[in-house]
Amino acid sequence: MLDFYEKTKSRPPREFVVDVLSKLPPHSLILDLGCGSGVESKVAVEMGHLVLAIDANPQAVALTAQTGAFVSQQKIESFKTHLLFDAIIAINTLQFVEPTSVSKIVKFLRPGGYLVMSVFGPQDDWVKEGKANLVASKIFGNLVIEYFNERQYAGPAIGTGIVKHWHVCDYVLKNG
Repeated sequence: MLDFYEKTKSRPPREFVVDVLSKLPPHSLILDLGCGSGVESKVAVEMGHLVLAIDANPQAVALTAQTGAFVSQQKIESFKTHLLFDAIIAINTLQFVEPTSVSKIVKFLRPGGYLVMSVFGPQDDWVKEGKANLVASKIFGNLVIEYFNERQYAGPAIGTGIVKHWHVCDYVLKNG
């Protein structure tokens, strides 16, 4: 798995994530769920935000710790806090979280805050094969869609190199 994180740590941050982070005042509180190699955490810290990043993988936590974010090694399913966040970032993460835990994530979002996520759509090979969950409909609740982008393509999985059909949906959802 280290190879995956090494390969992804130098990719640019996703533009729709940067757009949301730039709307927030300095020192906003950001939660990066399943932070991976820390790309989005790094840009949030560079923009002057306070970032709490969590990931179950110790290698991901070690890489993200180098960004200046506060990091915690834990599964999303076990994450608990009394904090409310101005933005929650979840890039290619929630489809691997137990479905009963996905809807609980919204309770960590401040009114007016943003949930910024990329998830797999129903045509993704991993969703069809049962290797990933379809989560978008489980999380919307009272959130308002401010941005949506959908793409489908064939390409290799970074970790394995195996070519698959990708169906990825990017969302920016606002709480209230």
